[in-house]
Amino acid sequence: MAEITINPQESAPYSWDGFRETLSRLFGRKIERGTPPIEFLLNDTIASKRAQVRISDCDVDSFCVVTHDNNPIHRSAYIAKEILCLPEEKKVVPGVQLAALGEEYINEALVVINDRWNLDLKFVGSNIRFKKWIHPGDNVYWQVIKHRELDQGADLIIEGRIGKRSGPLGIGLVAYLRRSMPIPKPSIEGDPLFRWTDEYTFNRKELDWFYTSVGEPPREQIPWTYPIALIVASMLKKTLGPNGIPEGINRDMEFNYHKTHYLSNPGDSSSVKIDFYEARPIRDMTRRGLGFGYTLDALCIQNGEPLVSGRIQATTKRKIEY
Repeated sequence: MAEITINPQESAPYSWDGFRETLSRLFGRKIERGTPPIEFLLNDTIASKRAQVRISDCDVDSFCVVTHDNNPIHRSAYIAKEILCLPEEKKVVPGVQLAALGEEYINEALVVINDRWNLDLKFVGSNIRFKKWIHPGDNVYWQVIKHRELDQGADLIIEGRIGKRSGPLGIGLVAYLRRSMPIPKPSIEGDPLFRWTDEYTFNRKELDWFYTSVGEPPREQIPWTYPIALIVASMLKKTLGPNGIPEGINRDMEFNYHKTHYLSNPGDSSSVKIDFYEARPIRDMTRRGLGFGYTLDALCIQNGEPLVSGRIQATTKRKIEY
């Protein structure tokens, strides 16, 4: 279980009045501010609780095993220092593990929003961007900084800052909140080239490990970041260098969530199939020392139905051979 520490609270940077007005227009009724202010519940209570979770070396190891992530920068402090030119030997927390922390913050915040204002907003997708390496022992303070109003819902723009609210930006999230789940069909645009497929099987024990590695008690719902982590692992397998070490970096991800699936019994297992498509031509950036750039569409299917679908952007040292 991730280590728990106590951090001081700070004043909230974001007023939820504008978001409340957006919801009033969306649901066609006046939504009252209420007491205590929702700012305290979301920007202080929940964010402070999230900031108390520090990912340990053991948490990183468990997460990598469960998600099939063999990138050595997450497994070896020495290799992370050599590959990334870090000032000292420290492992790097997997980006999707940070995204899983963010997903827990969003889910907790959404419970508060729906309970306070008697709504049924749903978390239907996200955009994730990785900004700075985060290491075991660092904590991440989550905070909503603004929102975007849309016809069927709103986007919450969320930052995960290292150590405290004013710390360096480690990860940026955009949470897509809508009145209903998206139509359960893949969001594969145009006619992209099919490249490869992978299959994985996970069980209740691995699901428990996943939750424990992000400081949460085990439960039966499969978090969205679980299949997303498998998508990232599949991509990294294609970037193995001659020494068997992945040479790719996952930079940005955007996914839509189609269904919530459960493992009904502790002994149950569930398989997922992931199809990859080349959404854009490979970019050769070797002259700038950046290797090759990829934009891939991915579709994760469980029991013959879409679970998540979306797009991943990555760079690799060598050209991927499909």
